[in-house]
Amino acid sequence: MTILGRVGRGLVQMLVLMLGCTLLVFILQSLSGRDPGRSILGIYASQEAVDALNEQLGANQPALVQYIRFLGDILRGDFGISYYSASPVADLIGPRVLATGMLLLMGFVFAFAISLPLSMVAARRPGGIADGFVRSFTIAGTVMPAFWLGILLILVIALPTGLFPVGGYGDTFAEHLRGLVLPALTLGIGLAPVQIRTLRTAWIRSMDSPYVEAARSRGVGQSRLMVTHALPNSVTPLISIVAVQIGWSIFSAVIVENTFRIPGLGQGLVLAANQSDFPVVNATTLVLAFTVVFVSFTTDWISMLFNPRLRSTR
Repeated sequence: MTILGRVGRGLVQMLVLMLGCTLLVFILQSLSGRDPGRSILGIYASQEAVDALNEQLGANQPALVQYIRFLGDILRGDFGISYYSASPVADLIGPRVLATGMLLLMGFVFAFAISLPLSMVAARRPGGIADGFVRSFTIAGTVMPAFWLGILLILVIALPTGLFPVGGYGDTFAEHLRGLVLPALTLGIGLAPVQIRTLRTAWIRSMDSPYVEAARSRGVGQSRLMVTHALPNSVTPLISIVAVQIGWSIFSAVIVENTFRIPGLGQGLVLAANQSDFPVVNATTLVLAFTVVFVSFTTDWISMLFNPRLRSTR
């Protein structure tokens, strides 16, 4: 199959998965048994007003018609009205998408900054002292809960130095970045162990490849061999691992955001669930699900760029 065929098939699969996500959320919303009109207007509203609002929202129509209308609203970016604040859901989760996106991006930047040099040090001499230290770090990073690590960073860095806020997000972009440093570092330390193990294994395997041996025989130094010759082939498995980590990092972001009081999607999801605000819960769930599906297929396409065997016809 050609690369265009693989991309086309991936697009179809991605759209089918996203459609399945919308169907699942719609079914769960229907099973909740909540009256949308009553939930929005409150218990003291008249039944006539509730019926009129339900008619406007299409809640009295057949399930198939409601689902088609639900899909149309999603395509327009309309996720309904919040049961708790009676505000458009899109207006509520929009700023939270930015906060979570910045947190995840910074978290992966920190993870790469940690995993690349440590995996390189470990792979230079497998079984050595440095390798043992790095492997110990990966074990500690794997078993350490995100909320405990976040609290530890607050006690060790934020409180003694005052360089970073204990919690909160600020109002300006500079304050956003400053407020996200410790949450992103917490997330990055949690992501780094798997990346280190993946890169270490791939690096060791690549260093034993014939083309690396040929370059070594020409007098190329160890560091240059690892960076210019072995690293490109070591990146492909890392891309696949990152695709898997996206889903885990979103779950971890829920904990991190609540630990540092970051107004992201994770904190909003917990708050909406406590308030039984199902439209906000549904919209947040869809945004996170769409993100995971999109990133998963995007990383598959990126892998084809780094792996010539995936680009060839079969």
